[in-house]
Amino acid sequence: MVFDDDLGFLVMGFDCVCSLVQLFFSYFKDLVGQEVTVELKNDLAIRGTLHSVDQYLNIKLENTRVVDQDKYPHMVNFLSFKRFL
Repeated sequence: MVFDDDLGFLVMGFDCVCSLVQLFFSYFKDLVGQEVTVELKNDLAIRGTLHSVDQYLNIKLENTRVVDQDKYPHMVNFLSFKRFL
């Protein structure tokens, strides 16, 4: 990692980024089978059992539910529907 004065932020080399992704991947692999909460960019939080994670950090949850059902009532029905597919 190098701090670039012109850009004003840290510039990470490709090897460093790959190592960081591998670190997160390893951490999430250890959480498979445990209940986790995922917070999305729109502040929607979904809780469920971590079923799998891949090297791109895509995750699959089972037995999902919306954490704040009063704020996102439309998602409750969607998650219930997805269980039957």
